[in-house]
Amino acid sequence: MSLESGDSLGIRERKFDKQTYENVAHDFNVKEEHSDTLSNSSNDKSEDSDDAKAEARFNSESPKPSNIPFMEKPPEGKKCLGVDGYWYDVTSFIKKHPGGPVIEEFIGYDATDSYKSFHKTDVLKERHFRPIGYYNKTWNAFNEAMHKLHRELIDEGFYKVNYYWYTMKFLLSFVYLYAVIHVVLNYNDSYLCLVGGGLLLAFFWQQNGFLMHDCMHTQVTQNRDIDEMLGIVTGTVAVGISGSWWKDEHMVHHALTCMVDYSTGFYDPQMKEEVWCQCHRLFPFFQDRISWFFIKIQHVSFIPISMFAGRIGIIIDAFHLEKRWYEWVALLLHITWLGYLISYIPEWKGRIVFYGVAHCFQGILHLQLLASHYSKEFNFRDAMITDWYRKQVMTNINIVNPKWLDFWHGGLNFHIEHHCFPRMPRNRLREVSFRIKRVCAEHDVPYDETGVCDIVWRTLVTLKKTGDMFALKDIR
Repeated sequence: MSLESGDSLGIRERKFDKQTYENVAHDFNVKEEHSDTLSNSSNDKSEDSDDAKAEARFNSESPKPSNIPFMEKPPEGKKCLGVDGYWYDVTSFIKKHPGGPVIEEFIGYDATDSYKSFHKTDVLKERHFRPIGYYNKTWNAFNEAMHKLHRELIDEGFYKVNYYWYTMKFLLSFVYLYAVIHVVLNYNDSYLCLVGGGLLLAFFWQQNGFLMHDCMHTQVTQNRDIDEMLGIVTGTVAVGISGSWWKDEHMVHHALTCMVDYSTGFYDPQMKEEVWCQCHRLFPFFQDRISWFFIKIQHVSFIPISMFAGRIGIIIDAFHLEKRWYEWVALLLHITWLGYLISYIPEWKGRIVFYGVAHCFQGILHLQLLASHYSKEFNFRDAMITDWYRKQVMTNINIVNPKWLDFWHGGLNFHIEHHCFPRMPRNRLREVSFRIKRVCAEHDVPYDETGVCDIVWRTLVTLKKTGDMFALKDIR
């Protein structure tokens, strides 16, 4: 996913001043919705009434101690995070945050929803943070219902690790690798067999990519150090993609899915590439003729680029700014085992066939990851953070498939459930989907699910419409 030279997590340093933003908003009909968090319910009186009741109930059940001052906003000069109606000064903690720099994007905001979804325990209290002030937390009925569901799932044991299930996943990964090795060692004189071996290698990479994903979400052992080590093994050593880099970007993507902020030049780092633009709210970041060319053909180039250039692109993105020594050691191990395996193929043509097939078919993984978001609208910061659960549901699409095919999607066919509860082990997501769907129906929140062919088609249609809308504007 896209990284800009010298930037953190691919977030551009370029900032837009007020006049520039107004020009962009006028030219592309981009309207910043400072309070569109409740836009879907603002015309619904019953929903407004439910929101008011939820907010009143929260504030009445959370009396504030008299020795803590009321602060509508945190004091200037301090980087504060809002959780459950309290401001916490995290200035000295930001660089130590185990989840990476994503915490900075919530400074000055109420982060209750994302905080509780991402953390197993109350980390602030465990680290002896004391609130410096309190505020009247805004609440709405859908958020309250999702928080209630989250507590129920914890109480019912949905977050408990099924070690047998994950052990089998890791053992199967070794079986896939054994099958690849068996083909290369015994049938390396047959191009047809090498094509099959390349397909098996692509499948090995895909399934290890899913295991890396689970590990970096601390789903496998729920011990951060162990899971991150396993994530580097399954990601960097097995697939060749920096697991640590991926985690840093992915945590930002999860917390601020499909979000853009012109005032800081921020965008969801895993939802923007240099060769296509799926939403008009990203137009200001693409104002050169090369971008114009690629965006105009993006509905045609999306699948070929994902398939033929996706692997090399993500490896370059992952390592061109990587400074962690252990990631480079892990990459060296990846190159060593893969190069040694390929060396058993006697002819260069056979080696190219074997690796080329694996390289291209790994692109299926890139299509799986992108299509769940690409036909969805981008949000602005206030809308995203203040109505976090609703926006998580509305920026994701689930893929409908039989239960036996869940392994092919790595659980990400339940993308809505995963984004709402990112620590949830993927073997429980199908069960959770019925309960989230019920909550959405009760609060008139759209729950989007469709077949795999339709989700790809919708992505291509979105890219075509966005490409037709795009035009170069003199906004610099």
